[in-house]
Amino acid sequence: MSDSEAAGTRAVIFDIGSGQCKAGLSGEQAPRSVISTVVGYPKFKLVMFGVRHKDCYIGEEAQSKRGILSFTYPMENGVVTSWDDMEKIWRYLYEQELKMKPSERPALLTETALNPLWHREKMAETMFESFQVPALFVTLQALTALYACARTTGLVLDSGDGVTVTVPVYKGCYLLHGITRRDFAGRGVTKYLARLLSETGHSFVSTAEREIVRDMKEKLCYLAKERSLVHWVEERVLVQRFFAIQDVGFNSRNVLIPARTANSLSDF
Repeated sequence: MSDSEAAGTRAVIFDIGSGQCKAGLSGEQAPRSVISTVVGYPKFKLVMFGVRHKDCYIGEEAQSKRGILSFTYPMENGVVTSWDDMEKIWRYLYEQELKMKPSERPALLTETALNPLWHREKMAETMFESFQVPALFVTLQALTALYACARTTGLVLDSGDGVTVTVPVYKGCYLLHGITRRDFAGRGVTKYLARLLSETGHSFVSTAEREIVRDMKEKLCYLAKERSLVHWVEERVLVQRFFAIQDVGFNSRNVLIPARTANSLSDF
């Protein structure tokens, strides 16, 4: 594809995060595909004649088979830690979700603020050498979020699965000196909830079991505006109706307050 042809073709957009990857085409209102940023490998070698077994499972297919899989997370705190697995996810999105050839369209990738320079260089190397994309642009997730709101000036608070950042933007340019970043977000809350559960005798060791804790967090946990005795009783009954987690459902929110608790989760 020539430069002029690439300039007139809608780009493939990859919004990659620690928890989810979104993919679609520029100019569309919503992503065409949203999958979990996870790769699952079989725990055991399956031998069955006449049945073709996959070497790995990606995204929601992996989530549906998590009982027999061991999960790997290619991205931690906004930084890719396994480029082989990340390449598998990109290839899956191209071939299975978007059904497009990488060499036929430019690509736009997003990343979180204050990532190291080598990370962006490695993304470009993978896209050009492994996928043969004709053109590539890498930008901040905060900028694209602001543009999606039809704004060029504002303060973006972006808290996902692995990173929480605040990015001030003025007339389309981010102010580097005003950016703050903390490598703590939704996954840290999940780890903290798992720790509380372990204190009550419920062990969640494997990656698949950690996904159960994440389900608990997403379905049952929330920030209450007030905590009177009446609300506490109602909440306790509601939680025990779904999961027997005793009082831990009301403690997990405290991780949002003390910094020392959040910092200790990196070793958990």
